[in-house]
Amino acid sequence: MARLRILPRGLTWQQASGAKLTFEQALSYCETLNIGGHTDWRLPTTKELRSLVDYSHYGPSINTTYFPNTQSSDFLSSTTYATSTNYVIAVYFDHGYDDAASYDRNDFCNVRAVRGGQPETLPLLSVSPTNQAVSNDAGTATFNVSNTGAGTMSWTAAVTSSGSWLSITSGSSGTDSGTITCAFSANAGTAARTGTIRVTAAGAAAVRKM
Repeated sequence: MARLRILPRGLTWQQASGAKLTFEQALSYCETLNIGGHTDWRLPTTKELRSLVDYSHYGPSINTTYFPNTQSSDFLSSTTYATSTNYVIAVYFDHGYDDAASYDRNDFCNVRAVRGGQPETLPLLSVSPTNQAVSNDAGTATFNVSNTGAGTMSWTAAVTSSGSWLSITSGSSGTDSGTITCAFSANAGTAARTGTIRVTAAGAAAVRKM
């Protein structure tokens, strides 16, 4: 896949769009992408995606000389819906309108990665570590949440799988930065088990999955 630098925003775009993915799959896809030796790809913000809309074209509304084979469809952004973190924003590349549509986080949508630049006036959600191995004995684990972007970020955390043995004892919500403490029961079986805690922030430029 080729890359293309778009001026004056100083962004480098993935020329070929990726497969249709869910929001979480799209985040992982962009973060593990390697094009031209560059590995700092990310899912673009709504504003960055809108900068690619070409009103002189339709079906798709983009310059196909630079972006051939672009689907006349919605492309995912990293921006969550302002009133619900269960939805993310996509930009419609069909008839030249830069209307944003809301998509459920589990819906499949087109993806085009970007690198360079900085998300403007938007908070950026960071969770560290993104995953953590724990012992078979009962105990606790902690994760740090921080806002590395601009603006104020209110975030929430919830157990989305394995709630029978995994729980959040403190830090289920916060503003900008904080610590999540999780408790887990002993694993009496021989098989490994995996739990998921999802941290979301309304209007954030990126949302990371633990």
